[in-house]
Amino acid sequence: MVEKEQKENKTGLKILSVILAILLWIYVVNLGGQGATKNVVETSLEYRNLGEDLTVTGPEKVSVKLWGAYTDSSNIVAYVDLAGYEKGTHTVPVQVEPVKGAMFTSVEPDKVEVTLDSVKEKTVNIQQEIRQNPPAGLRVSEISIYPEKCIVKGDRDLVARVAAVIAVIDLGEVRDVAAMKVALQARDARGKPITAGLQIVPQTVDVYVVLSKELAVKSVKVNPQLLGNPAPGFVVSEVIVDPAEVVLRGKPSQLNAVTEISTQAINIDGASGQMVQLVHLNIPAGLTASTSQVSVQIRFEQSGHNEVQE
Repeated sequence: MVEKEQKENKTGLKILSVILAILLWIYVVNLGGQGATKNVVETSLEYRNLGEDLTVTGPEKVSVKLWGAYTDSSNIVAYVDLAGYEKGTHTVPVQVEPVKGAMFTSVEPDKVEVTLDSVKEKTVNIQQEIRQNPPAGLRVSEISIYPEKCIVKGDRDLVARVAAVIAVIDLGEVRDVAAMKVALQARDARGKPITAGLQIVPQTVDVYVVLSKELAVKSVKVNPQLLGNPAPGFVVSEVIVDPAEVVLRGKPSQLNAVTEISTQAINIDGASGQMVQLVHLNIPAGLTASTSQVSVQIRFEQSGHNEVQE
């Protein structure tokens, strides 16, 4: 009699379990049918417990499907646990951390193939790239980056692809002097960023920037200064200056006062025939010139042959 009652109880529990399972299945199916596409979330795949001397190459993202009354799908975390795995290619399960409000979760793919390799590293000089120029009227006087070099670590093939490490600098908001921390970016020979599977040490650098006011420019004629007199019976017939004009750079107020620039004195005492001389320019204080010296060619001829050119 007791055995009969026990069997009936077990049978009842089995039936109840089946009914609950069916009801749960109907609930899940109905819930999944309501905006099913909204329940699929693409998320980054994390690689955890990677050995210190290893680097991992594998998928960057997976798709996670959720059922239930969850409110925030942005906190979904999918990961692979690499504890105990050694160098080589492995197929490992993808796991999803519990999501608050979700009754069930599934991930696609549920297994991924990853390759673990020994860490390769090399030292690279850090280059600068200005993403946004300074405001109008300002120019870069100096940019310093510290440290000047970094170490790139990762898969052997990835490290070999690194052609440059760039500090991308934004000067749009800088007005005079600025210090900033800038993230480093590895790029291949085509200038494309390399992100996955690569580690840069340090990840950021200190950048110091000095800006100054943009200087005006002006092109002026070079006036050769001749000193003395040619040989008796000779006169200056032609003077050729190369370059005939130079570009001055400086404050507008200074440039406005300059109409030409003279050379240092050229001594022609007793000269005849032809002479060529490299002479310095008299550059006004506060200005810079496109060149500091010019070539002056002077031709002489006997007086009375041609009209003297001054």
